[in-house]
Amino acid sequence: MLVRVWTDKDSRTGPPLILVQCKRYKADASVGVESIKAFWTDVEFDQAGKGLIATTATDSREGQRVCKARKWRTEFAQAADVQGWARSLWRHVPVLSSSLDPTESATGAETIDLMSRGAVTRFGTLARVFKGGQSELLNGIARLAVFYEDLRVEMGEFRKLYAEIIESGKPGADYRVMYFQRRALATLVEFRGCFTVILQTKEFKQAKPTLSEMDARFIDGANKYLNDNWARIKELRNEFAGHIKADSVEFGLTRFTDEVGKITWNPDTDAWSTALECDFAGHILAGAISSKLQTGTDVQSELGTAIDVISQGSSHAQGAMLAWVHAFVWDRFGGA
Repeated sequence: MLVRVWTDKDSRTGPPLILVQCKRYKADASVGVESIKAFWTDVEFDQAGKGLIATTATDSREGQRVCKARKWRTEFAQAADVQGWARSLWRHVPVLSSSLDPTESATGAETIDLMSRGAVTRFGTLARVFKGGQSELLNGIARLAVFYEDLRVEMGEFRKLYAEIIESGKPGADYRVMYFQRRALATLVEFRGCFTVILQTKEFKQAKPTLSEMDARFIDGANKYLNDNWARIKELRNEFAGHIKADSVEFGLTRFTDEVGKITWNPDTDAWSTALECDFAGHILAGAISSKLQTGTDVQSELGTAIDVISQGSSHAQGAMLAWVHAFVWDRFGGA
């Protein structure tokens, strides 16, 4: 995830003070030199004062040496630094509080800080929590929860695979990266559609003035991002996540030159899938996608754009879902 930091709201018309690249990796992984070089191009393009790579793992020594030798304005925060930040910051997060009706407490239970360090689980009879399908607002949130969970699973797998294959240079499974990217794009489109419907409900319009500052900020922020980038999201969805039609495959096949594909027979004890692995399908998919790209673009550059849009869209979706649940659902479930 890429974060731009300014000193205040008024300064956002100019270059950011800091550009932060967040990398959530396994402890034994490392942010490779190519990722560090790519990040520096973003720092330069944005004319940021400096760059900061924050990771739950480590940064490659080679990458750090390159930054030092070329005098790039880049700093590094690794596992211990990030853990220290998390421990010191959690106390300053405001306690979330709101409900569907300002005069109604669904459970009578005290509001629990959703940002606490420990896990908090509540249980509730869904017919009561969602008013038996009689609330248009709660119906929308229930539907949105499905898209949210889809996106959470897809992004979790995508980030893991992207780190293992693209950034760590591990061979194989490239097709899975594109699969979860395509699914995440399609889900983001569905999430936005449902999100927009909820905003138009009478119940939400009546409750909006009572939202906490944080809930309102998360919902408004997600709405702004999805609206501002809607045309691009749809464009990327059509390019990457649309139907793979016969003419698109033919387009790609007629333009292959020296591409090398791979096919494997790999029998194992997993009875849930066949032993045949058609790894060449990734090349076919890339060729089909190229038939949909606008003039002057290529699959690799569009892939980078799609990753950025999905990452930011997913972050906004998470914040918005947190706000929806906290404002209208959390107190309707039973106590911890």
